[in-house]
Amino acid sequence: MIYQTRYEKGEYGFTLAEIIIVLGVFSLFAAISVSLYSNFKYGSNLDIAVANVVEAMRKAQANAEQGQDDSQWGVMIAGSELVIFEGPSYVGRNITSDIPMSLPAGAMASGYSEFVFQENTGYPVNTGTVTVSDREINKDISINEKGTISY
Repeated sequence: MIYQTRYEKGEYGFTLAEIIIVLGVFSLFAAISVSLYSNFKYGSNLDIAVANVVEAMRKAQANAEQGQDDSQWGVMIAGSELVIFEGPSYVGRNITSDIPMSLPAGAMASGYSEFVFQENTGYPVNTGTVTVSDREINKDISINEKGTISY
């Protein structure tokens, strides 16, 4: 036997309740996706900012170890700007050798702001910690007396 379903006029389509439920589920997924994306974006910016600060410190340290231009090298960290410089301090630097860098939008660095590395050894003249932050998330970068950078 073959059963056929007969539809009467007005029984085609979706009910209003079904449409509201589907729209509610899509809205929930959209809200979760936007939240996850924004958290991912801020975390990614923070990782890039930390990598930029560490890269600047290692570049200055490498220049000092190599004795480039027979001088000390250092890094000045001010807000969202970084400068790799040649000389015993940022104030007494050779301006023509400056290598400017910047942090991603929204990322800021605070804490100890100037690190200088000794010529030929690469050991830091001073040690300290820099805190890089993006919104509420913070990461610390520290350098010890042997020149080891940890983060």
